[in-house]
Amino acid sequence: MAAKTAFVRHSKRLRLTLAAAAFFLFIATPSHPDVAFIGWTAFVLLFMIPLFRLRCWNCGEKLLKDGGSHIEYCRTGLVTWDMCRHKTCGAELH
Repeated sequence: MAAKTAFVRHSKRLRLTLAAAAFFLFIATPSHPDVAFIGWTAFVLLFMIPLFRLRCWNCGEKLLKDGGSHIEYCRTGLVTWDMCRHKTCGAELH
């Protein structure tokens, strides 16, 4: 059960980091439009490293293998989607 708790904590931290960076870049873009593209590019490249390392808590398989086709998403809000289930082993991911 500790593996699932660590997985949930890691995935929430990744989502919070993405939201914070998006908010910061959204606020900074009007004052510095010339560096906005560079900022987004650097952030996406740095964000992909921990995202590609994200593994299933149950079977240990990489979740983004084959473009994330092994992940089932569920609607969690009005416009938000979240990882729901790993299709390979059936583990709950939320």
